[in-house]
Amino acid sequence: MNGWITKALSSVTLAFLALFWAALTNQNSAANELALPRAVDLQADAKEAQAKKIPLVLFSNLTGCHYCRGALREVLLPMQRNEGWARTAIYRQIDADKATPMKDFDGKATTHEAFVRKMNMQLTPTVAVVDAAGKPLA
Repeated sequence: MNGWITKALSSVTLAFLALFWAALTNQNSAANELALPRAVDLQADAKEAQAKKIPLVLFSNLTGCHYCRGALREVLLPMQRNEGWARTAIYRQIDADKATPMKDFDGKATTHEAFVRKMNMQLTPTVAVVDAAGKPLA
């Protein structure tokens, strides 16, 4: 075959495989969403953590971040879903690129975006292990 025909067929094959993979994984489906429980009221979560004497694991996520999906799929969700690990911490997801309303550790109204900035979680994914006051432990 001519070189340009081979290159054209290779490009078409790669495009087909990419479309097939996207359809197979269906990453835009809400049913397949990878997520921890979203942070809604960290003051209430902190009270629960303090009563149980466990930390909070805060996960800063960015929509479309494949590293974030990997961290969720391979590490955080298995830990949160495992009975033994689930008892060791309270897991919350914070969406760095969304203005989702929430309450911070002081009970003040904020958004996921603003909270991520306040906590200096500049990169995603970021996992912060904090005490009931919101102070980093690790």
